[in-house]
Amino acid sequence: MSQILTLIVHPGPPGDAGPAALDWVLLGDRGTEPDAIAAVEQLVKPIDRALPLDQRQRTHWGITVLQADNTFDGGPVWAFDQFPLPDISRTSKSSLYQGEVTSSTIRAVTVALTRISKAYASLADPSHRASRVAVPVDPIWSRECISHGVPFMGGALLDRPQIKPGQRRPDFTIHTAADVARIINCGDSQPGGTLRTARSFIFAYDAKIHLRVQDLPQALIQESGFASWDAIPAGKALATRDGAVLFKTKDCGHGVACAHGCGVAVWLTHGRLPKSAPTQPLPAKVPMAEALRNAGEGDKLVGVPEWLAHDFAEVPGTWQQVFVRSVQEGDAIIQFVYWDF
Repeated sequence: MSQILTLIVHPGPPGDAGPAALDWVLLGDRGTEPDAIAAVEQLVKPIDRALPLDQRQRTHWGITVLQADNTFDGGPVWAFDQFPLPDISRTSKSSLYQGEVTSSTIRAVTVALTRISKAYASLADPSHRASRVAVPVDPIWSRECISHGVPFMGGALLDRPQIKPGQRRPDFTIHTAADVARIINCGDSQPGGTLRTARSFIFAYDAKIHLRVQDLPQALIQESGFASWDAIPAGKALATRDGAVLFKTKDCGHGVACAHGCGVAVWLTHGRLPKSAPTQPLPAKVPMAEALRNAGEGDKLVGVPEWLAHDFAEVPGTWQQVFVRSVQEGDAIIQFVYWDF
């Protein structure tokens, strides 16, 4: 770092620091609680989705291209960009990283390299390494994003630590499907959320919200052993599909016509056992039904039916690994095939 100018891309705006920036923002952190432990305790509580978006999550997030120095995530800023943050209950860490974060990174790195090139051109001896590392940056670059030339719009920024696996543990009896998805998917694809088991816990991945009761086959309710949907307890496994497991979650209280996207159940597609010992390798990620059986929780799946997807027609509001969206164009039908493996 003293001889070669080194750039770091931090997945957070200037002022944010720590090894879990995307985890925190996708858990719902708005920077209003400075104490990290107290913040996590608050963030894993149920969120009322009837509240305005800016009271449930940040409205924006960003990335910073900074120069490496002796301060962790605190070197001179060569460029930063920001973007509107999607609904965090429907966004996983990997999808945000591969989408908005990557796009902003490409833009900001391009601007940063252009600024560095111009700075080098003004040096008396551009080949002198120490001179290149010591090139000063314009302080305004840490205050104005490259896309819009405005300061960060997403709220207060802090230095946050890693979030421990045990702090990402939803409870189906108190959390809606949207809450479960938010808590689990903020840890995708590592380390994942966690579910308590009789022995210990398992890691859980890839939570998908099922929005409406009316889109569930009546047979699933009948085979549950309960007289009605309302009689089924939160946390009960309702169905499996290709190894994924559908669990009923807590009712949001907004009524059957809930317009806030809280959901009534959640699909968990994959799971993983924890290490048997610190020196052992991490077990493989497997379909959730297999993970539950491996964890000694197979009794939760006894009598649970397989809900097969008989065709690929799109059914909004549920999880489909593969679906076809049909669009009418004049006398023709255009069909788009989507997959999520």
